[in-house]
Amino acid sequence: MFEYHGWVTVWEGACEVEDDLALREKNCREIQLLVEKYRDNMSRVEFYHQNGSPYVRFDGDRNHYQAWVLELFIRIGEIAKGSHGLLYVRDQENPDYGNEFQVWRMAKGKITKMKDTLLSPCDPTIETYGE
Repeated sequence: MFEYHGWVTVWEGACEVEDDLALREKNCREIQLLVEKYRDNMSRVEFYHQNGSPYVRFDGDRNHYQAWVLELFIRIGEIAKGSHGLLYVRDQENPDYGNEFQVWRMAKGKITKMKDTLLSPCDPTIETYGE
């Protein structure tokens, strides 16, 4: 199985007050098109505004690895360089990471892979096999 949960707060600058509104609108249109490209009935992928701020949220549990999930996360950071968020991925078919979540952090649009210490190792932290 391939499970993923992610969110991004879309900013252009390093803080909300640094945002250029014209650039924000352009970037939001581009991100909206990306989100629409990946929307299907097996995943939740949405671009929305809350209290005037733009966000992207995506969740899913698919049978196999979906490369577009990390690609979308990275691309949002490239488009809106002040954005921040998290992406949690568990790919049970990956022999190196099947028992843990991989975590990518976005800070000021830059992506860093982090070690998960909250839910991993999945067995025994959140599930138990062999008992």
